[in-house]
Amino acid sequence: MIDLAQDAGVVADKESVGGGNKFAAWDSNVYNCIVDTAYLEQAQSKAIGMVVIFKDPDTDKTMKETFWIKSGDAKGNKTYYLDKKKKDDAGNPIKHPLPGYTSAERLCMAAIGENLNDAAQKVEKKTLNIFDWGQRKDVPQERPVFTELMGKPVKVAMSKIKEFKRKKNESTGVYEDTAETREINETRLFFDPKSSLSAEEKAEGATEAARMQEWLDNNEGEVIDKTDGAKPADTPAATVVEAPAQDSASSLFG
Repeated sequence: MIDLAQDAGVVADKESVGGGNKFAAWDSNVYNCIVDTAYLEQAQSKAIGMVVIFKDPDTDKTMKETFWIKSGDAKGNKTYYLDKKKKDDAGNPIKHPLPGYTSAERLCMAAIGENLNDAAQKVEKKTLNIFDWGQRKDVPQERPVFTELMGKPVKVAMSKIKEFKRKKNESTGVYEDTAETREINETRLFFDPKSSLSAEEKAEGATEAARMQEWLDNNEGEVIDKTDGAKPADTPAATVVEAPAQDSASSLFG
């Protein structure tokens, strides 16, 4: 059984309206999508990610994103992190869900009305065509699949982001920024396909949808430029990009 229950005392992050794709990044907007595929992946660090492919049924364009929902061995295999800048009444650091956990939770709530951990208890082992880093191509592989999510409609707020491309430093194994740029998408919020209520609005019992229009007013057509006024060396520390563990499916299923 896969345990993705959130730790007691974790303070959920509030939705903010703020200010890997098929051929081209989508413009910042809210899209009527279908969850084409959703499965669990495990990195070599033992971190667990939820890989989701969203599909626009009108254009057949797809967007793939991985939500990292549980940290690896080095960080204690947690679904949360400690906010060292904020303390609770007892003086302890406040716990927040991992950003990926929050996104995956919101997706499940908006699309099927369940929290992430409940949905994870119903995953089924399936064979999917998944990219193999060793063979450099898609090959059949077994993964725990969120069968309840697949094929479900959901409204997805996506932002277009301009960032520096990354290249692996062979001596350190870390992917570092280069001078080249690219445009990608990141999902921001999820909304009920019929009511347009956000996951948080549904949890609060709201009957009128407001957050989707607020997000559109602030973000529609905008590009978040992470390269603006920066050089590759000036950007935050590079992220270690890991290939999935070869025994990912068996490890996740225990």
